[in-house]
Amino acid sequence: MIAFSDYRLNNLHLRNRIVMAPMCMYSSDHHGLVQDFHRVHYPTRAIGGVGLIIQEATAVTPSGRISGEDLGIWNDLQVEGLAALVHSVRSHGAAFGIQLAHAGRKCGSEEDQPVAEVETDKAIMELVARGDGVMRAQLIAEGETSPIGQTIGVIAAA
Repeated sequence: MIAFSDYRLNNLHLRNRIVMAPMCMYSSDHHGLVQDFHRVHYPTRAIGGVGLIIQEATAVTPSGRISGEDLGIWNDLQVEGLAALVHSVRSHGAAFGIQLAHAGRKCGSEEDQPVAEVETDKAIMELVARGDGVMRAQLIAEGETSPIGQTIGVIAAA
């Protein structure tokens, strides 16, 4: 059966074609750190024979989380736990990926969230959703990076 045959794409080699899609587990702490749940959940799937495991939506900024319990990848304190997950999953024969996430206007934050950006030759205008759901427009000063531009930069850096 083809699902159980190995697969190669450039430098990525999978022992089979069984892939665990990313899921929102909401099992981290307020700091976005790996917890015991993650240390059991992902390696167990690797032991069970999954070829590729894609880690749950992992927030690139604290304000971009879907919930306050999302895993994060926005600071160096999170690296050790994430690296240990990668090592554990790989040691049991599975490949490991990550879904980088920013929930945009649907994030679980009370902060203002950028929704859309319009740039003209004279100004940049941004549409923002407040934590209470009310929308407003704001001008971005010349030479400044808009929050949408900042989020794009953060995702690229992650």
